[in-house]
Amino acid sequence: MQVTEITGTMFKHSLSPEKFAAAHGELKTAGVYSKALGRAYANCVANNDAEVWTFLQKQLLKRREAALASVIHAARKLPLQYRPTLDECLLLALTLELGAPSGETVWVRPEPKKSGGVRSVCSFGPINRAKHDLVVRAMAPHFKPREFQYSKKGIQSAIAKAKEFGASGYVYAARLDIGDFFGSFTLEELAPVLPLHQEVVEYAVMGQHLKLAVSNKGHGHQPLPLTAPLQVHLLHIASRGIPTGAASSAIIALFIVSLLAWSPSAAAKLLNWADDFLIVALTPEDLEKEIEKLVSAVAELPGGHFKLKLLQKGPLSKGITFLGHDLQLVNGVVRTRVAPHAWEGILKRLNELDTHPALMPFAGKKTDPKKSLALLAKMLAYAKGWRQAFSQCDDAADVFEFLVGNIEERATKLDFTMMQVENAIDAGMKYEPDLYTLGK
Repeated sequence: MQVTEITGTMFKHSLSPEKFAAAHGELKTAGVYSKALGRAYANCVANNDAEVWTFLQKQLLKRREAALASVIHAARKLPLQYRPTLDECLLLALTLELGAPSGETVWVRPEPKKSGGVRSVCSFGPINRAKHDLVVRAMAPHFKPREFQYSKKGIQSAIAKAKEFGASGYVYAARLDIGDFFGSFTLEELAPVLPLHQEVVEYAVMGQHLKLAVSNKGHGHQPLPLTAPLQVHLLHIASRGIPTGAASSAIIALFIVSLLAWSPSAAAKLLNWADDFLIVALTPEDLEKEIEKLVSAVAELPGGHFKLKLLQKGPLSKGITFLGHDLQLVNGVVRTRVAPHAWEGILKRLNELDTHPALMPFAGKKTDPKKSLALLAKMLAYAKGWRQAFSQCDDAADVFEFLVGNIEERATKLDFTMMQVENAIDAGMKYEPDLYTLGK
């Protein structure tokens, strides 16, 4: 099996030199075509030319060139050991069908909730990932983020704005979230709202036709205990609404929240990240009015049946937690520290990698250097991603130094330099804070 680099990511393949040259040409054509089609489609959506963008969307979702671009883009995010070969990517682009079940097994794993219990998170293979990527490309031009939406700006931007509001006199706060947000979508309510064909919504957006199976693997390699009733429960909640873990679910959720019938006032401000909301107000009375208004507005959102839950409320001087950040107004300045569950979340993620046998050599037993280096690189990538997400915390630098120190110690024992670890980071190692880390 040979290896080649595609847009900075390594892909295995077994193609002959002639077929590889032809594949290289196909990939180049697919990239150019997909970008040009995407620009034309976005321009038509922006100009509200429905007839033309509808036609272009069909090309985006059905043409092999667009499918190949999405297959490669989605595959790049998978670790090398799970990444489809270039041969498989070329075949998949020929057979990808958004308006039908994929038949690919979707692994469902439990993740703990901060409030107790577990949630169901789906891990998708290359077929479903490619379908989701095409849905994202089709939906992105239609999503016009509201001023209060920060999911695309990053967690650190939301926290920076919260600190700014707190220092400007908005000293009463409330944190709310939509209960079981992804599970509350229904096909009947969602399909008429989305600018997508019914069959695309049914088979590429919703979770009801997925071929589900329960996995006892966490983020790393450690098995998790699963009882039979828990497995049934996980499969049930994974089949409802739009699946947690799908790239398409995020853009669908953002699109629906952007339809919220809410506008800012001088007395209160709103911050939103996914299904989490933070209201800050000048007075307790203003806060109560805005909570009531927001609860009503969320209940009226299209796409499903949504209910907003109040999680925390009070003066900012007593502190409030939002997106894994503990915020507290002290002498006119909003101090921000890493919340305990955010600490626990990144430590758990790194520990699951750190305890892999490839990083724990025993006497007389050698480890696989490539696997060891890849695991160390993943740990460093996660630590860097965490630092970026939590850069607004006053103690973020100290936490990052601690995390990197542990990684460097492990690397030294395995005779790797930190430069080697840094250079081994690839696109499939991107860190995204999980829901537990964010306090959900």
